[in-house]
Amino acid sequence: MSNLRRQGAWAVIDQVLSSGTNFVPSLLMARVLGPRGYGTFSLAFLAWFGALTLVRSALMQPYTLAASATDGEAWRDITRSASGAVILGGAAWGGVFAIVAAIAGPSSALGRSFLVIALLAPGLALQEFWRVASFAASRAKSAAVNDGYWALGQIVAFGILLTIGQATAPECLLAWGAGAWAAAVLGAVQLSVVPRIDLAAVRWARKWGRVGAWFTLASGGYAASMYSVAVIVSAQFERAAVGLFRTVQLLFGPVQLLTIAGESVFMPHLVRVVRKSGDTGLGLVVRYSLLMAGIVAVYGMVLVAAAHLVLVTFFGSAFASAGALVLPMVISNAIDASCSGADAHLRVREMGSRIATIQVTSSVVRVGAVIVLARTDGLRGAVWGLVVGSAVNAAAYWSHAILVSSRETERPGVLRPSAGASATPF
Repeated sequence: MSNLRRQGAWAVIDQVLSSGTNFVPSLLMARVLGPRGYGTFSLAFLAWFGALTLVRSALMQPYTLAASATDGEAWRDITRSASGAVILGGAAWGGVFAIVAAIAGPSSALGRSFLVIALLAPGLALQEFWRVASFAASRAKSAAVNDGYWALGQIVAFGILLTIGQATAPECLLAWGAGAWAAAVLGAVQLSVVPRIDLAAVRWARKWGRVGAWFTLASGGYAASMYSVAVIVSAQFERAAVGLFRTVQLLFGPVQLLTIAGESVFMPHLVRVVRKSGDTGLGLVVRYSLLMAGIVAVYGMVLVAAAHLVLVTFFGSAFASAGALVLPMVISNAIDASCSGADAHLRVREMGSRIATIQVTSSVVRVGAVIVLARTDGLRGAVWGLVVGSAVNAAAYWSHAILVSSRETERPGVLRPSAGASATPF
């Protein structure tokens, strides 16, 4: 088995553990806390993941570009500064959540829940960063071990909490995140890196700030469009339609473990190929995209065939009508997977402005198509609107990727170095 395949296998294990540390506690807390308590838990829980999405886009994605083609002391120097910047970013969000806690009322369950997230934020951010750093250093096994350590910490913490028998939303959040702090400390030991929380970290964040800002805009545009779709579905149909829509999305959870794991390994690998060999990497990203699209398509075909059985068996007869939404959702997800390589192709070249333009444009088209098709074909039409948005997104990504590669072929040696904010577009 090649090193890349070994990295991929460990990435799948890591993704299962990473998702498990979030998904399993959520299910457990829903049962323990009841609807009201779980609602409080979810508000703080989801608020953190919204913040983490921004930290990933602004700091961790640029770090992958900066560090993946380096090794030795150069890699450690970048990682020390970047990890310090991530801690500062987590602390900044901690300040935001502390303010939210004060507004909600420190004595209320919601206020105390946000206060717990405020305290946990730096450690949660750093633990996620060590995962990214492990993949950048081709040490996916370290990422899996680190997430396993967090899972172990959760088991111990929740065991103690449930034994005491006085679980509330703030205490559950503390049990969920306490293991992350332990894993954050372990990550420094695993990678032999001590974060620099000083001006060097600030300078590193500023150097990559422009690229990170574009990546953040791209991620935000996509997230906003998907949330808008849910709002549109809720506004044009009864609220149960949102439940059907979200349930079908949940059915793609298993295959998303594979695609996310693939991205975790492929992106650093592509950076190394492009930066060290001078190859454009176009053939590599085409093969990667076909692989990801094929995995989603095969999973989707099985899902289409078994949709009714799965929906009725696991969710109940009330969800049977959601079967009509599965096919367009499969097509949309497969198209999105087909342009994953093109997205990586542009990210390696730090073309954040192009990525943001593509995402914002396709997001507008996606929302518009959902509105139009929902009026003509109901909820099923709304989901076909996602297909339209995905098709426009894929066409834009690949046209840009092919254009960039053709220019590089015409002008050998113009492959962009890891220059952060100083880089200029083609």
